[in-house]
Parts: sequence; C-alpha cells; structure tokens
Amino acid sequence: MIPALSFIAPLLGLPHYPIHLASGLSAVHVLGSSSLSTWVYINQRRMRWQWVWPLGIGSIAGGLLGGVVSKYMPEIMLYSVFVGFLIMAFLMTVFRKRLRQVSLFDKDEIDEHPNTTQRVFLALVGFIVGFVAANIGVGGSVLVIPILMTQFHQRTKHAIANAAGFVMLTAVASVVGKAMVGLIPLPEAIFLTLGSISGGLVGARANRFIPSLWLRTALATVIMVSLIRTLFAII
Repeated sequence: MIPALSFIAPLLGLPHYPIHLASGLSAVHVLGSSSLSTWVYINQRRMRWQWVWPLGIGSIAGGLLGGVVSKYMPEIMLYSVFVGFLIMAFLMTVFRKRLRQVSLFDKDEIDEHPNTTQRVFLALVGFIVGFVAANIGVGGSVLVIPILMTQFHQRTKHAIANAAGFVMLTAVASVVGKAMVGLIPLPEAIFLTLGSISGGLVGARANRFIPSLWLRTALATVIMVSLIRTLFAII
C-alpha cells in the first residue's frame, strides 16, 4: 500500500502522499481487510485463539507505540525500516525450509495449546513485529506467517488464519496511535476502508480453494516487487 500511495498514485493523476501519511492510510487499509479476514477465518474454524491472544498482547503494546513514534521519524528512516521489513519477510518466506531446521521448538513439543515458554515467545514476537508494522503502517503477516510455520510447525493455511487475528489487533493499535498524532486523513481513510473490507472478504474466502504453494509464491512475489519499487524510489 505504501508504494501505491507514494509512487503509483501520482502517475495516475492522484495526489502524492508522503510516507508519514501513506503509512497512516495503509494502517487503515490493513485494519479493514484484516477485520473481515478474521471474521471469515473464525467462521471457517481455522483460527486458533490460543495462538492469537499471546501474539495480540504484544502486538497491541508494540502497535500503539509504533504508531505514535512514526510521526517523529525522518522520512528516510521510515523508508529504511520499510525496506528492511521487506527484505526480512522475503528471506523468511523463501528460506522457510531451512528455518525449520533451526526451529526453537521441536515439532513434538507443539501441542494444540502453547505452553508458557511458547506464549512468552509469541508475545515478544508480537511486540517487535507489531511495533515495526505499525511504524510503517503494514500488517506484519509476512513476518508472522513464516514464524508460525517454521518455529511452531503450523500448516500454511492455519498460519495465515492465525496471522489475520494478529494483524487485526496490530492494526487497531496502529490506527489509534497514528490518529492520536494526526497521520490519518479522514476522507481518504473512509474510501480505503470500504475497498479493503471488500478485498479482505474476497481474499479470505478464496484462501480455502488456493493451493498452499500458490499462496507462498504470491506472497514472495508481492514482497519482492514492493522491495524493488521502494529501493528505486529512495536511491
């Protein structure tokens, strides 16, 4: 969303949004799409709240802090955080199998309910990813999904469903934080919300019919294209 608002919108004759405002609008977009996705996954009984709430506790704290702090960061620093986020997400998606080999938790240790150590780890992940994601107005699922798959051995579609709950909680905190410091223009936010709700509903329902390999390939492609476009813009 940030490359679309900052770089593509002017090419279509639309206003240019500096990254501070673009990250605020992006956070609104994430909140709309993730809310509908979460609702769909709950109805499909794919989401496991026992995994989502530890992530959520950390993400709400990190998301609120990241949303507020973003106002006071220089533009080049926000772009740098965004690029670093994309690089990390791409590497974790592409090298998923290798990361499984260095998992902190053996597959035999993973139960339906995370133990205390795993919940603490999830909360820490939620705080760090939530802070970074809210800082730049993204969802954070591109980092959380590989972590759930490699460290907790979750299947792709279950990891996506659990990550949707995390993203929704992060987005709520991010939008609140950015609204507090005036980084969310209301008219644009309303239109983005309407579009993101529709897209989130369609995407979540289509998820059950799309092979996992296609989902991972699409995720890696989106990350790579966004990374290249952003790098060209700031170099």
